[in-house]
Amino acid sequence: MSSRGDVTLVPEGHIHMHLLRRWWSFPADFAWSAAYHRMSPLLSHVHVAVGIWCGFFAALCVAAAHTPAGFDSGWAEKAGYAIAVANTLVGVAWVRGPFPTEKVSRLFVAYIEVAIAAVLFLLADPFVALPGAAALGIIGSYIAVFHSPKLFVAHQTWSVAVTGALLFGAVMEPSADVVLAYAYLILLTLILFSAPILTQSLLLLLRSDAATAFYDPLTGLRNRR
Repeated sequence: MSSRGDVTLVPEGHIHMHLLRRWWSFPADFAWSAAYHRMSPLLSHVHVAVGIWCGFFAALCVAAAHTPAGFDSGWAEKAGYAIAVANTLVGVAWVRGPFPTEKVSRLFVAYIEVAIAAVLFLLADPFVALPGAAALGIIGSYIAVFHSPKLFVAHQTWSVAVTGALLFGAVMEPSADVVLAYAYLILLTLILFSAPILTQSLLLLLRSDAATAFYDPLTGLRNRR
């Protein structure tokens, strides 16, 4: 840190570390986010959209049992059908509502993370499984909206591990198209990491500004809004 006249100059690295610490410690107000979605006419049906997404996920599991690139063994097919049934039940619960509590939402995130990875690793063709990892980006967007940066980082770490394992399986195939595999990786990087990170950063800033708008900047007292 240095001074120039009456102006104190803060190293850029310190600013970045401060912003990173602020982002990491930012509290996730799940109840506020859920209440905001319930009050908005446009967003009040988010739970229905999540339920429909679970239904599509179930349909994909069933479709994977009827293609050579899908489940290539009896036990894998049974596991795929079991996940399809579970997804259907979870989807019905979302559609019926109401919006879940934070604890239930975390359990939903954990289940979907594991279910997506399980289906991808059960697929017979690694070049079908690898681009399918894009499904993790959807749950990443959900976490970015409703949960804390800590859970978001845990999700991103899981996404890296799953994508890395799928990539390894793809390039180790005897007749692997390595260029295609890394092209998929570039696409997945854009879907899984760039978009959700930008989404969460923007939402955290907007949430912070919305919270401070209730207080007068001079006195610190609650204003008329």
